[in-house]
Amino acid sequence: MEKMSCKRECCDPEEAFKLWLQRKHEQQLKEKQLEEMKRLEQESSIYNPPTRGVRESLQTPVLSCRWLRRKREEKRAEQQAARERSRRLVFEERQARRMRDLLCTVNEIQSFRFNDPYSYRF
Repeated sequence: MEKMSCKRECCDPEEAFKLWLQRKHEQQLKEKQLEEMKRLEQESSIYNPPTRGVRESLQTPVLSCRWLRRKREEKRAEQQAARERSRRLVFEERQARRMRDLLCTVNEIQSFRFNDPYSYRF
């Protein structure tokens, strides 16, 4: 079966290129999925304190306190960034609503304007 497909690829270079491109694309997708899985695994392990060796067992409470403090600071910074984003979105929405209201009132005023084309006939 592979020999037949190989012969087909050899006979038609455009089709061979398309097949190669398709395989390459599938390979890149698999690599991206693997990288994403590795990244997710690393992110999930970030919130678990690292394991220490026997040599560092005496310093573990100090190191874990530092680690916890650093994680709390990172979490606080993320929460503050989220609050800033939401505050900015609310502000932008409020500004857009005000502009929309102003445009609506201007359009309403223009629609009530008296327009009589026959009033100034001579």
